[in-house]
Amino acid sequence: MRIYDAGEQGTAFNGRIIISREFFNPDTKEYVHIEAHETAQEGQFIVAFWVPDGNDGGHGFDGLLRHVIKCMQSYTPPAGFVEMTIPEDCYG
Repeated sequence: MRIYDAGEQGTAFNGRIIISREFFNPDTKEYVHIEAHETAQEGQFIVAFWVPDGNDGGHGFDGLLRHVIKCMQSYTPPAGFVEMTIPEDCYG
């Protein structure tokens, strides 16, 4: 899991923090990229599950920082996926 400071430009939802966790299946080249963006309301996050077909929704992970971290830490990826940086060429 990685935590980034979006700086003065902010996140897509006008917050400062982005939390990211990435999983990749080397055999199928599929991926799951869980990305939490802080909103303008400090400590509140909106979560996206990026998959090859686009955003697969928040999977109930949206909420306050503690909830988001807990959900992201307990997420179990599908069989065959490993936690690693997704190769750039896999993004459409």
